Amino acid sequence: MKKLSSILLFVAMSISSYAVDILSGTFYFDNSKTQYESVKFLYGTDDQDYTVVVDLNYTGNDKWELTIPSTVTDMYRYSFSNTSYAAGVYQSKFSDMKNEISNVRMELRTATTDKEMVVGATFTPESDSNWAQGSWISPYSGGCYDISNTLPVFYLNTVNGDDITSKETYVPATMYIDAMGQSGYQSYGTQQNPINTEVKGRGNYTWIGFDKKPYRIKMETSASLLNLSQSKSFCLLAHADDDCAFMRNTVGFELSRIFGLPYTPGQEPVELVKNGEYWGLYFLTDHITVSSNRVNIIEQADNSVDPLEITGGWLLEIDNYEDPSQIVIQENDDEIIRFTYKSPEILSSVQESYMTTFLENANAAIYNEDKNSTDWENYIDLESAVNFYIVQEIMGNAEGYHGSCYLNKDRGSNTKLKFGPVWDFGNSYRHSGFIYDDPPFGDNWISELVKFPRFQSMVQQRWNDEYWRLSTIYDLMNQTAARISSAANCDCGKWPWYSSSNFQNGLVQAHNYLSNRISWLQTLWQASDIEDVNGKINVSVYPNPNRGNIYISSDMDVVSAELCDLSGRLLQTFDCRDYPLVLNVSAGTYLMRVYTNNNVSVHKVLVR
Repeated sequence: MKKLSSILLFVAMSISSYAVDILSGTFYFDNSKTQYESVKFLYGTDDQDYTVVVDLNYTGNDKWELTIPSTVTDMYRYSFSNTSYAAGVYQSKFSDMKNEISNVRMELRTATTDKEMVVGATFTPESDSNWAQGSWISPYSGGCYDISNTLPVFYLNTVNGDDITSKETYVPATMYIDAMGQSGYQSYGTQQNPINTEVKGRGNYTWIGFDKKPYRIKMETSASLLNLSQSKSFCLLAHADDDCAFMRNTVGFELSRIFGLPYTPGQEPVELVKNGEYWGLYFLTDHITVSSNRVNIIEQADNSVDPLEITGGWLLEIDNYEDPSQIVIQENDDEIIRFTYKSPEILSSVQESYMTTFLENANAAIYNEDKNSTDWENYIDLESAVNFYIVQEIMGNAEGYHGSCYLNKDRGSNTKLKFGPVWDFGNSYRHSGFIYDDPPFGDNWISELVKFPRFQSMVQQRWNDEYWRLSTIYDLMNQTAARISSAANCDCGKWPWYSSSNFQNGLVQAHNYLSNRISWLQTLWQASDIEDVNGKINVSVYPNPNRGNIYISSDMDVVSAELCDLSGRLLQTFDCRDYPLVLNVSAGTYLMRVYTNNNVSVHKVLVR
């Protein structure tokens, strides 16, 4: 291997939206599926133009060896590739360089990742495709290969043992649930008398990217499985990519309940046995559908032309995949929004025209340059929009408004689109700033909604209403982790390269992220007119109200100040050397953060 000690020892970079440490030690790459002619390791930062390319040594049996002499902290992401780039350091953002490799040079690479590196482990791609996902697999030391006997077991058997290969076509099957004596749960069906059902695949990337796949179950008659809401339809979610101890949907769903969204999907952990084979830890989850105990709106008939009926109910999803069942509108000059209609499922031209016009009018109102306008509230329900947003923000869900973003509208000419229910938190616990600032996937509407003062004000109000309840999340996480840990260990035996391989570390990561995130949001959204974070300083901001010119006085030297809107979005920065400070904003209420040495205070400022 080419020696790169001098290349790898470099100055620390500032923290990116992602922060991964490139650990010192020896690692391996499994090339059996990717079949690269040669293997390179790339890592770097997006905060500065800096990307490193490292050669790997071939050791035989499709395995390549990588040695990192010194740990490098706070990098953005890393990837393995067969690129023709020579080993070295390049003055290029990591994101730009990996795009150059795959999109311009047309060279193969694995998907970029911030997964924690494991010294001595092998990075194993899960497919032979470009941008293949992968995981670090240590030599097997633990786990099991069968049910843990600690959770209900979901037995699913397809007719003739047929594989489930389609998201569109159901396979006939039978199922039964053995509650395994777990308190508060009832079995459903038996091995001798199973329940007739159908099963097909579901999901987008989770369907194509993993061997541990999610499924949709549709029974002949409705039932309340494991105390979930009664229905014919349920999902078996694999969460193969949830490397935070399966705490992404678990916490996101609980936050939805805390902030009072009308319906939150229920879920229960189970172990799946499919066609007689142990298949791992799954989460039996409500399928989002229109019904009195799920999305409770009036159901609309397919192909309706009735002027009243076509106003609702509508169940839509902002989607990031093309689908035949979509209404597509132009969001702005650069972006479109895809709305997949879930209910009704087949549209008449009258239905399609009605909802297309409604969405276009809503979009135009959201992009109104006058952010004091309330026209958008004629189309969007303010309360649901605020509650949905706070949940996504706490979770740091970098894809909250990009895909799996549900909206619904009840029947009536004056009814509005409501955000919810929440669903997919697979990209949570990642973003370090506000989710609408530099989102990695792009997010529809939210970057405009947060500019409206009424939206900002209600965000702060709802935060302060429910903040005291957020401490209950940690007990929920610990209780859930204790309940599923044995099953997660068995899941690791079945799928050692997926999410359950580092269960305890994942739980700690989820705890730390949420604690830091909630503390940060509290400094921005707390209700106090004047808040001294450390309780040591006396700061005055005056006059208040004012007409755009303000002064700051303190018994300590004022280092700097920042003006933010009520959502915490940074608007102006001041060095506080010359007064008055001129606020280049329209009339409204804002937050002023004042920095004095190692202290910070937050003040509400009213501009007339």
